[in-house]
Amino acid sequence: MIVFVRSGLFTVLMFAAFVLFDDGAVWESLIGAGVAGAMFTVLLWLYERRAPDAESIQ
Repeated sequence: MIVFVRSGLFTVLMFAAFVLFDDGAVWESLIGAGVAGAMFTVLLWLYERRAPDAESIQ
């Protein structure tokens, strides 16, 4: 669940950045933010599956 919250926040921030710094249409920024958010979600999910827990390291 926390992965989706982080991904949603990242997607909103990427959309704001694309709208501010890109001269294209808003729908292009929305597509770019959606793709960036999807990639972030997959990478974060893979990282959290593979990363050891802090308790198991100690």
